Amino acid sequence: MSINHFTKTLSIYDFKHCYSVAAICLEFCKYLNLNQKEIHSNYIAGLYHDIGKSYIDISILNKPDKLTSEQFDVIKKHPIYSYKICKSMNVDDHICDIILNHHELYNGSGYPYGVSSDNIPFGARILTICDNFDAIISDRIYREGLSFEKTLTIMENESYKFDKVLLAKFFKFIKKQNILF
Repeated sequence: MSINHFTKTLSIYDFKHCYSVAAICLEFCKYLNLNQKEIHSNYIAGLYHDIGKSYIDISILNKPDKLTSEQFDVIKKHPIYSYKICKSMNVDDHICDIILNHHELYNGSGYPYGVSSDNIPFGARILTICDNFDAIISDRIYREGLSFEKTLTIMENESYKFDKVLLAKFFKFIKKQNILF
């Protein structure tokens, strides 16, 4: 596949999701007292992290029930597509690396490469937490969004996916965010 120009667009859900994830990343990075470059990098990565879904067949993206393993294999390529699109737009390499690794999980069970723990870029570990939070709490094609409390419970029960230090800080941060919920 050539990533020289866009041939499809993101769905309204994906657009809203990217904006929401970027906003959460921005505020969480400020809460972590990161420097301006890191704050900016995570915000931009949040905006573009799913842009590669524009190359995924809409029937897979909008499927209202469980994906087949073949369909999920297609979905697992979107971080690579997002990375390639951003590289073609001359987005900073650091931001591209965050985007590429946003589905890598701390225990190594993520995708596209199965990277684990501190081998995952710090910014990607932040983006993974913010992305998961928004994906769980938001309405999806195949289910309604879950409550704030249920979302945090799921993330706590699946804490093996995340950097535990960052997750604990995220919980403190997000519980203070009355404007979002």
